[in-house]
Amino acid sequence: MRQKLLIAPFIGIAPVRFGMTTREVTLLLGPPEELLIDSSNGELREFRRGNTLQLLYKNKGEHLVEIGLDATIDELYFENIAVFKGDPLQIAQALCSMDENPHEYEGCILLLNLGIALRGFEEGSVVPRTITVFESLRWGELKTGVKPYQSYKV
Repeated sequence: MRQKLLIAPFIGIAPVRFGMTTREVTLLLGPPEELLIDSSNGELREFRRGNTLQLLYKNKGEHLVEIGLDATIDELYFENIAVFKGDPLQIAQALCSMDENPHEYEGCILLLNLGIALRGFEEGSVVPRTITVFESLRWGELKTGVKPYQSYKV
């Protein structure tokens, strides 16, 4: 049996925690398979496990701000919800209800109160399901185009 990965809002996914450096994460998980640096903002993105795990750092790797995973990581849980097992729409509805104030931005469902972004969970979506967990200040200033998300209400 694989180990359950638990999302801790605004903290990370154990043993990886927001605020860690690339060096600290590498000591835990080994070296990344690929690195990309955005020269416009100094953000560094690490790709691991065949791109099923992506880590995004600010300050060229000095501060982890996002952890992204795809549906091949099936032992990922938020509270008692297995986020990649079961009906994607029901999972999204449950998480949206827990957040109480979901938003949408560029095809993502933003759960700002939970520190989670969902992609590909809506009915009929052809986009692969992914989840991004982010630190509390990551979406502090809402971007232009962010709007309330209503589709989860039945």
